[in-house]
Amino acid sequence: MKILHAADFIPSLYNPYTGGETLTLSGDTVIDEKFDKKYRVTHDIIEFVEFESVDDHKKQEISYTFAYKDDEKINEQLLKHTWSGYYNYFQTGKFHQILKLVARCHQDEFAVLGCGSGYDVGQLIFLGAKPRRIYASDLSIHSVRIVPHQLRQFGYTGELALFTSDLDYVPLRSRAVPIIVFEALHHTPEMHHSIEKLLKYGYDNVIFVEPTNNFLIRWLAKRGLAQRIEYSGLKPGRLDLPRLRAMAAEQGYALSIRTLWEFPEDYFRRLPGNRVPLVEWTFLRALSVWSALSNLVKFGNMSIVHLVKRPAH
Repeated sequence: MKILHAADFIPSLYNPYTGGETLTLSGDTVIDEKFDKKYRVTHDIIEFVEFESVDDHKKQEISYTFAYKDDEKINEQLLKHTWSGYYNYFQTGKFHQILKLVARCHQDEFAVLGCGSGYDVGQLIFLGAKPRRIYASDLSIHSVRIVPHQLRQFGYTGELALFTSDLDYVPLRSRAVPIIVFEALHHTPEMHHSIEKLLKYGYDNVIFVEPTNNFLIRWLAKRGLAQRIEYSGLKPGRLDLPRLRAMAAEQGYALSIRTLWEFPEDYFRRLPGNRVPLVEWTFLRALSVWSALSNLVKFGNMSIVHLVKRPAH
């Protein structure tokens, strides 16, 4: 794996905050000369996100990762990333779907935004993705620092470009690079606002996976059964499919959605016989059948979304 120096991929970026098209590198500083802005480069990571400039919610998200500043804590983070067989059943299925969508983009590179420590990116590599280059970005530099270590564990051999960015401000210049966001948009204060901003950039392909609302989920949420609090203290929202369809039409995107049902593992473990392998196997297969049937009418609590920019007329 080759971790790219900022000079190697800075031509692929622009300043998302000012619109500055020309960025230059001077030592360990990226300079937007037109707007007199400077950004640090640390560990080959361009830091577009400045802690002092973000809102309180984003400060809280970043603060959660402060523990991963040193190599010992990074190693701890790498070792603690294990999924149970139950959880892995759902995650692997979603990653296989993402790989199919990425293949349709016919590109040899992709960008993963809100990538966290890179474990999800590693899963794509493990399941067969072989991009020439990956752009990996998260709000926190402490998370992004872990990404190269994760990808080495998964055997990635291509190029890796690293930067911090806000999901509302994407610095990728090329609209041809497929954008992937895996279960990160619901960490924003209002995911539909973030999706709309992402579409306004005009990327050819936007792929994301997010928890989804429907009348059953809303009914359960009112009874405190379908609402969680994130580690940052945020009460995450859910994707509204009618609103997404309207947004896609307005921004000129063709939209494909695959819905599925997930049942939280902590809820499953309260059911009788939950530790019996045959019970778990039967439950998961029955849920898969239900997901396949309910997908016909786009009724699920999770959605895998692919938005494709329509050609301009």
